Amino acid sequence: MCIPVPSLIPSIFIKKIKVRLPYFFGIILQFRYLTVA
Repeated sequence: MCIPVPSLIPSIFIKKIKVRLPYFFGIILQFRYLTVA
């Protein structure tokens, strides 16, 4: 039971990062456009 738990947590974390990454990238782009404008 101890072996699958540590390997399960990073996979969920990586999936969350992959989903959130474009969202954060869009925010960074918006901030860059605001500073340039």
